[in-house]
Amino acid sequence: DVYVSSGRINVVIDLPAEEMEYRSTHDLAVPGFSGTPRKVAIDVGGSAMEYSQTGNSYTIAYTVTYEDGEITDYHISIKGNVYGDVEHTCTK
Repeated sequence: DVYVSSGRINVVIDLPAEEMEYRSTHDLAVPGFSGTPRKVAIDVGGSAMEYSQTGNSYTIAYTVTYEDGEITDYHISIKGNVYGDVEHTCTK
């Protein structure tokens, strides 16, 4: 799920094998500037993580575009040994 709340872009990805969610937030307010930008593009090239409890590893990458108060598009990619190293995507 990708949404805007309290001046932040939130990216939430369910990880059922871990019984938890991956969460990442990005502030819309830029330090030193006032107000909210009209357009923001976020590109997270790949966050790698491994869970010691299960031995599962994941690589999560995403792009998000925020424009005029809403999320206009996103592309999320998740790949991990729990999925047989097959990439899964979600887009808007």
